[in-house]
Amino acid sequence: MPRARVNFTLPVDIIQLLDQYGKEGGNRSGLVSSLLQSYFKGEIGKNGNSAKVVLMQKRIETLSSEMGTLNSALQEMVAASKQEKSQEEDKKEEIRRKIEQWFDVDKFGGIKGWLADQERDGPNQAKLSVKRGLKVLAEKNGASLPQIISLFKEVYPSLGRLLEDE
Repeated sequence: MPRARVNFTLPVDIIQLLDQYGKEGGNRSGLVSSLLQSYFKGEIGKNGNSAKVVLMQKRIETLSSEMGTLNSALQEMVAASKQEKSQEEDKKEEIRRKIEQWFDVDKFGGIKGWLADQERDGPNQAKLSVKRGLKVLAEKNGASLPQIISLFKEVYPSLGRLLEDE
């Protein structure tokens, strides 16, 4: 439909209402256009309530459309967040397995055997060995050392005491 620009004068109170409508996100030109169309199609009469009903319906349609757009965007963000969390958990589980492989305490008869084997080389050897291993794991897996230490303490709570100052 072709459009034309029209200038006309309105009372100040109507101008104020149109300005407020625009500030609330409404399209003033679209509002005037739809009101005139509704009037000339006979959808609204000369009493003010019919016009208000049409205005409210148009506003509800606009808000419903915006809600649909926002709801879609929200659903996408929620799905992306869930996927990100799942990937983080998968990464943590992978690092936990690598920690278990690196510190294979079972071949030493468990944690006590591993600690005894490490301490044979010096009183702080177990601590140094754990720290060294965790640093290597952090570098190889692109993770921070504090994250690796936290996962290590989850995998081997009884060895976590070696890293109390970390």
